[in-house]
Amino acid sequence: MKFFFNIVRETPSYKIILILQLLSSSLTFVGIPLLVPLIQSAQSSLNNIPISNEIIQTIVNIIGITPTFNNLLMLVFIVFITAEGVKLISNIIAANARLKLVIRRRKRILENYLYTKWQFLNTDKSGDMNDSIIRQADLSAFVHLNAIRLISWLIQFITYLILAFFISYEATFLALIVYSFITVLNYINSIGFKKKSNIFHNLSLKLSMLVSDFQKNRKQYKSTSEFSLYKPIDKVIDQSAKAFLNMTIREEGQGYWIHILGFGFLVLLLAFYDVFALNFSQLIVLVLVFQRLSPAYQGTQKGFLDFRRDIPAYHLIDNRINEIINNQEQNGDIDIDAFPTIKFDNITFSYSRDDNVLEDVSFKINPRQSIAIVGESGSGKSTILDLISGLLRPNNGEIYFGGHPSNEINFTNFRKNISYVGQEVTILDGTILDNILIGVNQNEREALIPKVKDALQKVNLHSLLDNNSIGLHYNVGENGSNLSGGQIQRLLMARALYRKPSLLILDEATSSLDTRTDKHIYETLNAIKGETTIILVTHRLNNLHFADNIIFLNQGRIIESGSLDKLIKQRGEFSVLYNSQNLENS
Repeated sequence: MKFFFNIVRETPSYKIILILQLLSSSLTFVGIPLLVPLIQSAQSSLNNIPISNEIIQTIVNIIGITPTFNNLLMLVFIVFITAEGVKLISNIIAANARLKLVIRRRKRILENYLYTKWQFLNTDKSGDMNDSIIRQADLSAFVHLNAIRLISWLIQFITYLILAFFISYEATFLALIVYSFITVLNYINSIGFKKKSNIFHNLSLKLSMLVSDFQKNRKQYKSTSEFSLYKPIDKVIDQSAKAFLNMTIREEGQGYWIHILGFGFLVLLLAFYDVFALNFSQLIVLVLVFQRLSPAYQGTQKGFLDFRRDIPAYHLIDNRINEIINNQEQNGDIDIDAFPTIKFDNITFSYSRDDNVLEDVSFKINPRQSIAIVGESGSGKSTILDLISGLLRPNNGEIYFGGHPSNEINFTNFRKNISYVGQEVTILDGTILDNILIGVNQNEREALIPKVKDALQKVNLHSLLDNNSIGLHYNVGENGSNLSGGQIQRLLMARALYRKPSLLILDEATSSLDTRTDKHIYETLNAIKGETTIILVTHRLNNLHFADNIIFLNQGRIIESGSLDKLIKQRGEFSVLYNSQNLENS
């Protein structure tokens, strides 16, 4: 019960909604009793109709109308349409409140998502994220709407029950017995409904994650004809459909027996109306009241089922929002210079306690210096990049940025100076222009086109524009499906260069490029050398002349460092690997 009322209080404008529902019910409370003298007068005189109810007589006197048939009929009409109009306004406000909650929850997830720790983002499943934004946010808001609807229907049910009591307390007592019996049946039904609802929501979440994984690996499945891999998805689809059907049967079954038992009560009332000492006009009005009471009661019961149905989605998104907030990245308060000296001092890092990815790593990167980090796969190259950008924090040792330890740095602001080109595809499903000018308003784009073309020229992607009639408005497709692997990497590089960063991070950024384009990219890096700090991670050693310093890693340790000429002359492990690659390339 506490949870229910918390849900109501969290609903925007809930007081206004409920006040309007009370007003609508009050008008109905006045309007229905007016039908009694109207029906009575239809059997006798239509002028100067006697009104036995003192409250209604007082209202008629206040309004100042003569109690004729036409006047009272018009008053009843006005009261009823006003009551329905007030109810309509209340329902619209409630629907708008639900939309506000959907928007609020979606934005709360999105606005906080990128402020979470990198470890959380790196393990978070895309299917879970999609389900939260699209389905859970929507259904969780229905929990609020259905809670308000439940109270609204309850207000109407109580109103009609009180009206029935004033006409005949004996008939009302009998109605309470019937509806109490129905309530017991409904409660038993709701227990099974809630169980199936939990199953359905968990299956929906699982389906979202399975579909997301399936789409990510579609090329592998397609190229190897592994079509049987869709079977787990097929199984979950069948299971969720079965759970939903069970929920539907329970919901429709409940509606069925409410109608049957409610109508059976009306038949009983009509058959034995003389037992309740009712005259004809009272009987007609009482039947009308119970006809309106029945859907009001059914509304409360359906509202209760609907409320319980979407509670799992509410808890899922609530837990997700809390998880995102509880995993917020810890940032310092110091805003450092855009070109800081970066110093690693005996850094040790591990993702688990048993295995160090980096061990006792020390080096320095001066402002506007070009650094290449090389080594075999798994040697810790990308981990160093994540430590530099503050995505990861060291287990031991310290990283200094402009003389300040990493825990004092505001990395959110520092990263605004960074351009990053990694191994993972981050292509938008849009045009070339969309992929360069991310987040730029439409009306500002025209003035930036020359800068965009300059960035594309630097990465040798201008030929794509020349060969295509729509140029910058060429649609690259989802994940760059209309581009080759090399074109995708060059587009990412163009996006990075367009920002004119103070720190350019390249994580195997040229791995998908042909020899000619690879050479062109390194010419571009040479052209901007000294303008920005460049950190390049690569396993290809054929174009390292541009680097001021090379750091050679092996199993998480720095084995050698220095300029290319120095490392070759040392005839160490780097020299052996370098000569071996050059021999293969030749």
